[in-house]
Amino acid sequence: MALLHLFHAWAKDKQLSAIVITVDHGLRKESAAEAAFVAHEAIALGYRHCTLPWLGDKPTSGIQSAARAARYRLIEEFMTREGCDTLLTAHTRDDQAETVWMRLKRGTGIDGLAGMRPARKLPNGATHLRPLLDVAKLDVIQFMHNANKTWREDPSNQNQIFERVRVRDLQSEFDSLGITRENLARTARRADQFVRYLDSAIENKIADAAGAITAHDLGFFTVTHAWFERLAPLEQVRLLSEMIASVGGQAEPVPLGQLEDIVESLSGSNGTLKFSTASESRQGF
Repeated sequence: MALLHLFHAWAKDKQLSAIVITVDHGLRKESAAEAAFVAHEAIALGYRHCTLPWLGDKPTSGIQSAARAARYRLIEEFMTREGCDTLLTAHTRDDQAETVWMRLKRGTGIDGLAGMRPARKLPNGATHLRPLLDVAKLDVIQFMHNANKTWREDPSNQNQIFERVRVRDLQSEFDSLGITRENLARTARRADQFVRYLDSAIENKIADAAGAITAHDLGFFTVTHAWFERLAPLEQVRLLSEMIASVGGQAEPVPLGQLEDIVESLSGSNGTLKFSTASESRQGF
């Protein structure tokens, strides 16, 4: 709701069209009324509103992850139908800090430390922007109070069965150790800069490959082993990740550990390497 009001103030004198989207996951009996509340507020500001329901059977475990995947799938399908080219979401600095903590728990690499990107490309080609990613949640709430605006709270945000909620509830202990939301968000920004540098470096390597990499119309890459072996291990992992993302059609990247295992298995191979989908990610021939 804060993002809606901030966008409205920013876009008032600009020739922009916007649609407000609410995804109703159907996981709580109050969700339909909450979607109707958002619709009322959006229409009052002069915007078209659309509620996208998540239909079908729901999983009994991993519900937040499944809900997130469904949410972005529904939004991207809607954007493609409507010809929308930009998505804005209201993730805050608090969300960023929680994301970094959860990824640290899993032994993440530099991409995981970068957390959520302030701008990224969606699989459908649209741009996803997070304009509040450097803003504290308390500041967002204060803005709503000062503007005399109303919103709705999701009780799931207090449910301890969810990992993000458990991490959030431990933040005061992290603060006492100096591991604040601000410091975690700063780490994410610095990691994001390094990720961008790595992406640029690997793009330059590919541009200078001089025929060592071939993209095939049937959906796979071939790479000469001698050229691949000259790359640093970090570059090999990154190249493999980029190629699988290009041909695999996956919304989420292949886990870093799996990529490292594949790169290690390639050591000492001969000839040409074929990189296809994530399930058939390496063949030597």
